[in-house]
Amino acid sequence: MALTSNSPPSSYFEKDCREIHRALDRPGLLGRALAHRTPAERQQIKENYKAIYDEDLIDRLSNDREVPICAALYMWMLEPHERDAMVARDALSRSSSEADYKALVEIYARRKSNQLFFTKQAYLHKFKTHLDQDIISESSHPYQRVCYVALYCASCR
Repeated sequence: MALTSNSPPSSYFEKDCREIHRALDRPGLLGRALAHRTPAERQQIKENYKAIYDEDLIDRLSNDREVPICAALYMWMLEPHERDAMVARDALSRSSSEADYKALVEIYARRKSNQLFFTKQAYLHKFKTHLDQDIISESSHPYQRVCYVALYCASCR
């Protein structure tokens, strides 16, 4: 991502990356360091963190997802399509309750076709399987039909 005239220089984020690195074992401090960031700042922090520590910050946060604030920060640091892919996978890996399918319907019905395309690509990249195929392979559920209709409508937009 190229810096725009509105973006602070990378050295600004180096200090933040070091603060984040020191706070990784203290979730409260980590939350204060990351939660107020804009999407552009989060992207710069991820890139600088990788350059400084040769470690992916998202991967590091994913290791601590049993800690509620770390799980929230993990999802917060993902790009929207990556977050949708994670929510879809979580919905499919749970029991076949309505709440789980509602998350899938939300993704399929409320995203534009290009957003859905990127979500499917992120799902494929992360889980090595196609989102549509995983939905089809689930046992029959009334919300499955809604997902199919939403998928068809998304391709028409």
